[in-house]
Amino acid sequence: MKLGGYAHSNGITFFCDVFKLKTTKTRGKTEHQLEWILPGKWLRKLEKKPIIGGISFFYYQWKIIDRRIRVALLLLMNIFILEEFVPLPFITDLLDAPPINETYLYGGLLLGFILSFRKISRLLRYHGAEHKVINSYLMYGSVDFSTVKEAPRFNKRCGSNLVMIFLILYGIIYYLNYDPLWLQLLLFLLTLQIFKKIMAKDSKYDYLINALQWITVWEPRDEEIQVAIKGFAKLHQSYIIYQKEVLERRQLKS
Repeated sequence: MKLGGYAHSNGITFFCDVFKLKTTKTRGKTEHQLEWILPGKWLRKLEKKPIIGGISFFYYQWKIIDRRIRVALLLLMNIFILEEFVPLPFITDLLDAPPINETYLYGGLLLGFILSFRKISRLLRYHGAEHKVINSYLMYGSVDFSTVKEAPRFNKRCGSNLVMIFLILYGIIYYLNYDPLWLQLLLFLLTLQIFKKIMAKDSKYDYLINALQWITVWEPRDEEIQVAIKGFAKLHQSYIIYQKEVLERRQLKS
């Protein structure tokens, strides 16, 4: 079973190649929301193709993320694309605006961090719980409280690693002062291919690849671990039911 996930400030979304399941805990109540994400057959065939395989990966990731994030990303993408062909005054005004005083800028960022610290810390702990559950399943073939507690909190498949690879590559073209939209998209597809190669085998340099996770992944508390275990169990149960139905259909056809 292909398995991944990402954290929220109040829970975790786990996904496999067929479903994604969002598990949240609010005011002591745990809720689950299951959604179908399986790509079409023609898209799945592209997965192993070099470069263009990124299209299937991108579609899959698009289905995985929350709808609110999709809307925000679509809005930003449309603005960037339009800005390439049509002058957008509000973008120009924003870029030409006088720089903000550094004291106010850093002060505002620090104040925002302090006010949001509880949410941010909870998000990063849920991120750690998500990793530990996935690592428990991959290492021990089972997920329970004891195996999750023992499992490492870092995971080479983490999106933090994808971001770090992209930032390194983007830094090169930014330094050359040439970053058109088409090159950024090509760079993203190249990043996906590099990410897949890194995920395919273990290396003695994995600790460097996971460096960003020291910031983005925190050790979870028992509460976050319990929510993660419940979410995974629900997803796994749904996947088993799906597999049984697929097997029954094949037997009927034969």
